Amino acid sequence: MTTHEATRRWLVAGLVAVLCLASVGGASAQAPGADPTPKVAADQATALAKQQQNPISSLISVPLQGNWDFGLGDRDAAGTLFNIQPVVPFAISRSTNLVLRVILPLASSPAAAMSA
Repeated sequence: MTTHEATRRWLVAGLVAVLCLASVGGASAQAPGADPTPKVAADQATALAKQQQNPISSLISVPLQGNWDFGLGDRDAAGTLFNIQPVVPFAISRSTNLVLRVILPLASSPAAAMSA
C-alpha cells in the first residue's frame, strides 16, 4: 500500500466518522401532523436564518471548497485541492457548545516529469 492510498483511507475514515457523529447529534423533529401557520413558519425561518449566521450555533454544516491550480511544475500542469470542512457542535451544557471543526483536504498534484 502506498503512502497516498493510506492517506486516502484515513481521510475517508475520518469523513465517515464525522458524518456518523453528525447523524447522532441530529436536530429536533416537528411533531407529526403539525401544520404550522404562515406566521409560525416565518418565525421559524427567521430563527433558522439567525442560527445560520451564528458560527457557534447548534447547527451542523458541511461546507465544501474546491480549488484549481494551473501552471504547476515544469509541465505547467493542473492540480486540485478539495476541502471538506464539517462543523459539528456538541452541547456540553445549556449555555455551552463544543464545536468540532475538521478540515479534510484531498489534493491532486502533477507528478514530476521523468527524464529519458
